[in-house]
Amino acid sequence: MPTQMKCRQYKFRFAECGHITEASEWIFHWPGHAEKCELEEVIYERPQYCFECLSQEQLPIWRRNFYPQAADKTIYFPIFKRFVEHHRDHAEGLYHFTKHDLRALWVLSGSLTEVDRLYIKEVEEACDDALWAYSKTKNFIEGGQGSSWKENFRILRNIVLQLRFAHLTSLVQRIEFVRYDEQQVDAAKVNFLKRSIDRVLALLSPVEKAELSEDDNCPICYQGLLELAKVEPASKDAPVRLPCGHLFSKTCILKWLQDEAQTCPYCRTDFLLTEEDDADWMEVVDDMIDDGFVSDDAERATPWWIKMIRGEKFVQG
Repeated sequence: MPTQMKCRQYKFRFAECGHITEASEWIFHWPGHAEKCELEEVIYERPQYCFECLSQEQLPIWRRNFYPQAADKTIYFPIFKRFVEHHRDHAEGLYHFTKHDLRALWVLSGSLTEVDRLYIKEVEEACDDALWAYSKTKNFIEGGQGSSWKENFRILRNIVLQLRFAHLTSLVQRIEFVRYDEQQVDAAKVNFLKRSIDRVLALLSPVEKAELSEDDNCPICYQGLLELAKVEPASKDAPVRLPCGHLFSKTCILKWLQDEAQTCPYCRTDFLLTEEDDADWMEVVDDMIDDGFVSDDAERATPWWIKMIRGEKFVQG
């Protein structure tokens, strides 16, 4: 992996409170780098309150009416309801997850497809709006009054925390995966070009001055090969011979074989470099796959908890 690529620590600055949040899941080390190497800090802006502020029982009085227009009840209410019912119906077992751990949903699924991530982002923002817009009321949940309201508020707050952590962590992981993929592709191109150049160089053999006469010229640039051979030390234009026996300036024939054609420009002997290039490229691609080149979104299934949020069937069997 290129040494110029720095390990990264992603953070989020939340505009409403100005706080910057970080998490261990948002730190990415390049393979082969020391875990304590210098981290490049990358901060993304978010328009909400941070995790810590959201963990409070309520916003400060001066912020309680921050949301003059409530979020669409048809979006957030069924989602809150499904979460509450899910925790009630799955207190243990395969589909249980703790309602108090903000990492719980992320741990269940890991990276999300971009479609699923954007859906969870939309859901989280709607639920966050609703949570604070109605935080001063006591009938947000039917029958919720007094101390029961506080408990309901904690449950809904934790739902928002879990959704937020899931889609933000998936976001930074996707960014880092794309960054890693780009480096993999760049490294693969360098590897492939090196193999290709090495193969071309293997075709060329040096030519001694004693083998040349004043009449020997490069068929491409028409320079006298004997004069080129007299340069000490040998220059990049030194005379070389192809397997077919024809002589050229090294610079000219390298450019020809790499950029123009993979045949002798004089007799058109085919050196079959294309077939070997194709085989090399397939080997390079196989190496990228073996090294963990990121899989396509189409191969990543939608987690069961997102199906639960959508009201779809998610229970196996």
